Amino acid sequence: MYKALTFGNFRWGLGIALREVFVFPALMWIVGGVAGVDGRVAFYIGFIINQISEFSLVIAAGLNGYMVFSKNMYLTIVVCVCVCVCVCVCV
Repeated sequence: MYKALTFGNFRWGLGIALREVFVFPALMWIVGGVAGVDGRVAFYIGFIINQISEFSLVIAAGLNGYMVFSKNMYLTIVVCVCVCVCVCVCV
């Protein structure tokens, strides 16, 4: 069965999620501004890229089924995706 969710999984998942939610959209906003795109459009592009993280959950589940990922890696991805979804809904 699955190992219990440890603090290490939660810490890594939270760190990756915060990077996904705040750093990547900000980078897309900066790159879009340099490219001459309107700030609002660049900001939305960053959040669209951020929403691709749900698909990584599907890929991780498949790879976990084929024993490519360890349970720790899988649980870290699950925590990251769940935090990203919750934070993006609030933003």
